[in-house]
Amino acid sequence: MEVILRTEDALELTIGNENPPPDNQHIQLAEYHRRKGKAIALIFTSSTTSAQQYLHGRTDPGEMWTLLSEKLNTVVSRAGRISTLHQFSRARPVPGKPITDYISTLLYYRDLL
Repeated sequence: MEVILRTEDALELTIGNENPPPDNQHIQLAEYHRRKGKAIALIFTSSTTSAQQYLHGRTDPGEMWTLLSEKLNTVVSRAGRISTLHQFSRARPVPGKPITDYISTLLYYRDLL
């Protein structure tokens, strides 16, 4: 999702690193609102139906982003970190599969932790 928001030049406003321009800068303000609307649409439509229930009525992409992270990002919670650690510890190479698959799996869990 971050890649898509970055491509649409909407990531920085979503994560709160970009403030809206002053009201007297009409062209920049219109562009900001266009990108903000794109961010809202992208976050909402890329979410599952069950995740969308948290987003109904929200008009701030930063609030949507934070809310989804708090509600659905299991790695952030203590239980989620422990679960990810167990998955990392149980990962094993699969006979007949390339060793690179195993290494990719380990790197994935490392990045989550």
